[in-house]
Amino acid sequence: MRYLHVPADVARRFIGLGLCLALCGFAAQPSASQGETRSRTSNTEARLLDVRASIDIVSPLGMYRAICSIGPGMSDRSRREVEVVFGNVCDHARGDVAASVWLPQALGLSPGVERAISSQAELHRGQPPFNAPILKWLRAHDVPLLDPHGPVEFASVSAVHYERDWRLPFRSESTKRAFFGRRHVTTTAFIRGRNGWADDSAGCRRVVILTTEHGFVVLADAGKDPEIAARCIVRPLAPPSRTPVDASIPKLSLTSTTDLRGRLERLGVRMIFDETADPFPRLLPNHGLSEILQGVDLRLDEKGISVRASTIADVALSPGPKPKFRMIFDHPFLLRVVDAAGDTVALGYIGDLGA
Repeated sequence: MRYLHVPADVARRFIGLGLCLALCGFAAQPSASQGETRSRTSNTEARLLDVRASIDIVSPLGMYRAICSIGPGMSDRSRREVEVVFGNVCDHARGDVAASVWLPQALGLSPGVERAISSQAELHRGQPPFNAPILKWLRAHDVPLLDPHGPVEFASVSAVHYERDWRLPFRSESTKRAFFGRRHVTTTAFIRGRNGWADDSAGCRRVVILTTEHGFVVLADAGKDPEIAARCIVRPLAPPSRTPVDASIPKLSLTSTTDLRGRLERLGVRMIFDETADPFPRLLPNHGLSEILQGVDLRLDEKGISVRASTIADVALSPGPKPKFRMIFDHPFLLRVVDAAGDTVALGYIGDLGA
């Protein structure tokens, strides 16, 4: 069976797919202050989505972890700005996610800051650029690989690996092919079952399906205004109803990659990118983040839900002076590979690539 590949003209209708993962569950009821914080956080998360795109998937959890891991090095003003927008997310956004921080060996850190970072992330010290070791770290955690837009001098990286089975699995014999979208152009496999319930408490109809380990997935029709649907899907849920819903959901295998910097700046998180504001005086003075790249892979099938997300918040090295020469090796050339001891590992002459 093929997984869903959504054409641009119909993808917006299903962009209301929403995931309440590590930040949502029925295991515990938050206090009044926690509930207020979560509500503000969720409302802001809805605005992270770009509903004008054909497909857009973000991982707020992965983004929080990348930012929070370097929280001990932030200025008070920078930290307050993040909290005003998202609430105290650093107090709870730690489930199902690994984190690492990459710093130049020569950079001096106070013992307190170093201990605080090491308590919540792997701390790696070395010689920049860190592009290759970060790529190796992401590969080891089996999450999407990302390519920063320059040589990385400093980075905070997170890896979300979230897999949960449905509390009541969908029966594979109930999976049928059907049209997706209004134009009836594309057919895909739909899973079907009475595995969840309908929730109308937020002004829109949402379908809630429970997973193992107290998680759940929420779905909502994007309708004519996906922005309203996005705000609806993140609102608190009413207690589970006793009436099941017969839901048909397309099997999904989707990938989304984006730079979150512009979206965060539009939401009011600007200082961490502004070197003149000195947002990380205890970590990397007079530097702001260059970008916050994120890649998300999402799969949904009869068995359950899988989300793998990687996030890199990095500071790129200065590009240096403008090159004086440009060399294109589109004609015969020689190549030498040298190891750390100065020994020649390989020596080659490339005279004809068509031979």
